[in-house]
Amino acid sequence: MGAEHLRAAPMEFNKEGTPRDSILGQVLFRAQSHGGLMIDGQLPDAPFSIGMIYTGDAKRDALSLFSLQAEGDSAYSYLAAESGFLRFGHREGGPLVSIADPRKTVLMVFSSDRAKVRLAVNRMAAISTDCHLPKAALKLMLGCRGYSRPLYNKLGSFALSDVLIWPGQDVLAGGFARAPDAAQALWQERVRNGGQT
Repeated sequence: MGAEHLRAAPMEFNKEGTPRDSILGQVLFRAQSHGGLMIDGQLPDAPFSIGMIYTGDAKRDALSLFSLQAEGDSAYSYLAAESGFLRFGHREGGPLVSIADPRKTVLMVFSSDRAKVRLAVNRMAAISTDCHLPKAALKLMLGCRGYSRPLYNKLGSFALSDVLIWPGQDVLAGGFARAPDAAQALWQERVRNGGQT
């Protein structure tokens, strides 16, 4: 699954579609409105990494950036942006890892080797924690939390520019790892073309 070939489809509870900014082409997610999208294909039962470049709303938290869920499993994991922090956690239980949210136009990179998860923002070094994700292929959903009927109070506002996927790679492995140079260059391009820092 390469970043240049990503396709996404509206999820079951996304009844009104997910709008786009007519100038910048960003996908727009709005608070308490289900605009959830599901990426075609699955993340394999192997290391993987996900990157997102998005712009936060000045007045509302993004809340649900993405979620991961195995087919047939009611549990899911999610990345939330809330109260000044990016937090990764499971449906059952609290946040496992959190990092300060710089707001504005953000490059976020998340990775997992199925035993640890790692999270990096912009040019900052990644942080990590032990976290065992399901030993199964996972679906990636954007702007919502899992397949289930939406929790509207967990649907926030943000403008999504790019989604990057590195299947089979933990791009944040190793000491003092940061987002890949190519991802940082793309983030800087988005900032120059109308984003915010």
